[in-house]
Amino acid sequence: MEDRINEAKMVNDFAALKEILQSHVNDDINPAEFEDSELTAEAALDALHELIKADLPTSSLTFELETEVINCLRAFQSEPSIVEVALSIIRLTAKNSKVYINSLNAAEHIIQSMQCHKDGEATVQEQGCLCIEQFGASGKEAFLSARALAHVEFIINGNLITNERNKAYAERAKAVLN
Repeated sequence: MEDRINEAKMVNDFAALKEILQSHVNDDINPAEFEDSELTAEAALDALHELIKADLPTSSLTFELETEVINCLRAFQSEPSIVEVALSIIRLTAKNSKVYINSLNAAEHIIQSMQCHKDGEATVQEQGCLCIEQFGASGKEAFLSARALAHVEFIINGNLITNERNKAYAERAKAVLN
């Protein structure tokens, strides 16, 4: 599977990455296959993240691909490395106004993921705050609920982001929500 993911990344094949995610992220994951599915999902998300960060043309990035990213958040919510890269992908796609993003669905999963990892996973909190900030910069802040503000305040008051430089992410997210 690793070869297939690398090949898709080399030729900017978003459709192949989508297919890989679809085949390894579903509600019927057999517990015996969970680790393989988790590793595959993480590798495919990492490849997708690299393609998006490289500013490649993202016309192939559609609602369906976003659905796969959110499905990864749902299926592997207990895995911080997957949550972190999925949140970063949502942030990057929200930044691109040409890419459709189901903001209401994404916003709900952003907050759920942040709450799931409120203990000991500062990078998830950081990525979540960056998503919230990007939603505001993209004019999508209306999709964020009062629950988002409550969690961001929880992050600030509980000092959940420990890196001094990155603490500003929560303050900027709070500014978007106020």
